[in-house]
Amino acid sequence: MKTITVLFAAILVCLLSACQISEKSPERVWGNLDEIAGKIGQSQITTDQELLGSRESEDGYTGSYSAKIVSVSGRDVIFGGGSIKERELVISGTISAESGSAKIRVRQNDEVNEYEAENTGEFYLELSLYSGGNYIMIDYKDFSGTVEMTSVYQTV
Repeated sequence: MKTITVLFAAILVCLLSACQISEKSPERVWGNLDEIAGKIGQSQITTDQELLGSRESEDGYTGSYSAKIVSVSGRDVIFGGGSIKERELVISGTISAESGSAKIRVRQNDEVNEYEAENTGEFYLELSLYSGGNYIMIDYKDFSGTVEMTSVYQTV
């Protein structure tokens, strides 16, 4: 559903600016469409004031997150957004649970995958994000403990 909204907005922008497209380079049009998709997609990210933890984000997709939580259930949507560009990310960190559980949840458009940390509490994910809505979250269920996460662009 959100993918359709992003696509509709992108098409609408193209139609509204059709008379000016000949004056813009394809890269600039592509960048403008990606910016619009990004603004629409930001509505799904948990605001800094509502986060159970704290985030330092560089561009919406990369940065760091940390949380020290006592007996909480909920979800932090930490990184991601809407985009027409593909991205390669590495997500890593630790989950140290005193009680309850915390899982990494990755939504790519309509596809949702959940990941658990290793027995050591560490996790490492290489993600190929395609165009559309891509979100990286932590789901907490009666969780007490700490979470540390970083998201960086994958280098080849």
